[in-house]
Amino acid sequence: MSVKAAWVLAVLALPMSTYIKDARKEGNPFGGTIMIPGCFRGPVYHLQPGTEWLPKFERLRPVGTVYACVLDVPTQSYMNPILGVTDRIEWFAIDYQADFWIHNPGRYRFSLASDDGSILYIDGHTVINNDGQHATVQLFGETQLESGKHQIRVSYFQGPRFEVALMLSVAGPGEKMHAFDMRDFQERPSVTALTEDEEEARPILTREATPVKAFEVAALKALESRAHDFDYLAAGFRFRPDAIRSQYAVVLQVPATAIQATPVGAQGQNRLHVTLVGQVKNGEGQVVDKFSEDFRTLVTDERLALLRTSTLNYSRALSLEAGKYTVETAVVDREGNRSGTKRFPVEIRPAKGLGLSSVILMQRVEPVTGAGDGTDPFRFEDRRVVPELAAELGPSAQPQVYFVVYPDKWKKEAPQIRVEILTGGSVVAQQTANLPAPDASGTIAMTIAAVAAPGHWELRITALQGGDAVTESVKYAIVAP
Repeated sequence: MSVKAAWVLAVLALPMSTYIKDARKEGNPFGGTIMIPGCFRGPVYHLQPGTEWLPKFERLRPVGTVYACVLDVPTQSYMNPILGVTDRIEWFAIDYQADFWIHNPGRYRFSLASDDGSILYIDGHTVINNDGQHATVQLFGETQLESGKHQIRVSYFQGPRFEVALMLSVAGPGEKMHAFDMRDFQERPSVTALTEDEEEARPILTREATPVKAFEVAALKALESRAHDFDYLAAGFRFRPDAIRSQYAVVLQVPATAIQATPVGAQGQNRLHVTLVGQVKNGEGQVVDKFSEDFRTLVTDERLALLRTSTLNYSRALSLEAGKYTVETAVVDREGNRSGTKRFPVEIRPAKGLGLSSVILMQRVEPVTGAGDGTDPFRFEDRRVVPELAAELGPSAQPQVYFVVYPDKWKKEAPQIRVEILTGGSVVAQQTANLPAPDASGTIAMTIAAVAAPGHWELRITALQGGDAVTESVKYAIVAP
């Protein structure tokens, strides 16, 4: 798809009276803290006083998340902070993002008004740049959108108190400008609509809370039957602990030998087609989050031979409230018509102050380019960690681990780590060391070498700061030659 953005068609500095609105209403105009499927998800960030432009969000740590279906905040006096997220009424930013579906292709016009800065991106392209510290300014832009799925992002920041504004509007082909409502841009189920009587007759358990994509059907059926045609590894890791919501990463590793490759033509090409689906269920069995991917690729005979010696790796970062969950995953080999499923429990513990991620065995480290969007917990600087989910390593393994320390910014003491090596439940070596300074996001990503001798080992990491201590560990085995 080709996306071409044209901006700015007009610049309009609006008098305050144009968009004055009474702020004395329930909730917060920027959204609430309850997840709304299919709508905007907006991580909230604190900014340094004096900030004049939108920040590089990948360098910051979110303090919480808000959810909204419509960005409709007319110019108003802002005195009430976002309950449950921050107590600030100035010097904060929200990075709203969502997927949306276009059913009527054509030229779409957008309007973005804000106090202070904001930027509208569609499919990664800037459509309207309304950045900077200013009173309410409205800008216009347009872009060509084809049928199908697209990504929208609205980055916004509030500078000095007291006025705020953020309004996003859209006009499709032949339409007048109106508020952009995510509920108008949802994926339509590819099934025949039922009559009202038929809908009432359907069993409650068959009603889907969110639309099902066509490629997901086979994987969802595999989950229902708990298919086990082949095995793979699945695990989850905790990152960015928080008092309300924490980041959690799900990782899948599928042996490439389990996936069928179908020869295509006489050019030494082979087709692979893998579908995966994951569901996160709360303690009541309700699906609170879902992710899915459909991978199709052609590889040469030479590349396929190399691929057979490795694993297919996939990771997905989630944001979960404190509580207990079950993660269900399914992997479908579409060429071989075979499936595998996994289930594992998850517990998200509320935390304040000093934090520590899971301690993760590393399979390898890969170089990455580009700025990134700050949502990949396995990325640090210009590198990305590929986790090792296998607990038993070969005799030539040189194991290393990866973890992230989240210092308490309110404590003046510098953080440290204590590293302990255990075997048979007993500590055989330990060391305490100072940590390097946090990066721009306030975190400290670390990789350290682990014991490479044959045997069963546990590496225990404790983060220390000002009397606080947080401990995580990982166990692994190295087989004898």
